[in-house]
Amino acid sequence: SNARNQVVAINVITQVRAIGGSIRNGFGFQLNLNPAQIVGVQSEYPAIDHTISLNNNGTESGQKLATFILFTDAYQVVTHAGDGSPTLNTTMGYRYVTPTEKQFTIFLKDPLDPNLITINKINPFIFRQNDRSHEIHLVGFPPTDLANPDLFGTGCDATDEAAGIYYQTKNGLPWAMNIPIQFDYTIEKEDILKGFPNLRAWISSGGYSKADWYQDKQGYRDWTYIYRW
Repeated sequence: SNARNQVVAINVITQVRAIGGSIRNGFGFQLNLNPAQIVGVQSEYPAIDHTISLNNNGTESGQKLATFILFTDAYQVVTHAGDGSPTLNTTMGYRYVTPTEKQFTIFLKDPLDPNLITINKINPFIFRQNDRSHEIHLVGFPPTDLANPDLFGTGCDATDEAAGIYYQTKNGLPWAMNIPIQFDYTIEKEDILKGFPNLRAWISSGGYSKADWYQDKQGYRDWTYIYRW
C-alpha cells in the first residue's frame, strides 16, 4: 500500500499442499476489476502451457474481469515423491512431500481502495488441465467467462444462475471451501463428512450451527479418515 493506505500491488503467497484424484487441475482467481487496471504480474510458478491465452499484462484473455492463472497443472508445481503413491500427500503409507511457498504479484495501474479487494471479493477456482471450460468455485461465486454453462445442473450440481446459486450440490454441500486455518483434509476417496461429522450440521443450518466444525476439538474429528504425515 502507499502512504494513503491505498493498494498499489497484490502479493499472493500460496502452497500446493496435496493433489488427489486422477484428473489434473490448474488454479486461478478472479478479481472484480477491469483487466485494464492491471499493469503486469510477476510469478514464481512455472510458465503456463499453451491451453491458456494471456493478455500482455498477464491477465487471461477473453475475460471481462481481471483473471489470473497461477498454474495449469499442480503436478508441475510440486515434485511427486516417485515412491508409487497414486496421489500426492493424500494417500497414507507413502512419503510426505513438503510443500513450498510461491508468490504471485499483481501490479496495479492506479492505487485502489482496499475494500475493493477484500478476501470475500476474491474468486478462486480450479479448472481441468485439458479443458479450461470445466471450473469449480466457492459457493456463491460465479464462473468466469470461459466456463461452460451447460455443465450447471448436471450430476449432483444445483447451480441456478437465475437465482444466484452457484457451485453446490442438491443437498447444500459445497464443491469448494475457504477455511481460515491450515486444514487437515481427509484421506483419498473418503467423504469429508466422515472426518468432520459436524460439517453436516453447519451445512444443514445454513452456516449457523457448528461454525467451528473444522477445529481440532474433542469429538469434532475422526482421525481414521484424516490424512497425517
